[in-house]
Amino acid sequence: GEYDGDRKIDDLKLLYRAFLTEALSDGHIEEKE
Repeated sequence: GEYDGDRKIDDLKLLYRAFLTEALSDGHIEEKE
């Protein structure tokens, strides 16, 4: 139902945010080094 769909969207948002955070973190770490 709608709840399941919302959960899927939330999971995608979490994955996307985690991916961005990791990518940005790697970039910042490289800049510092």
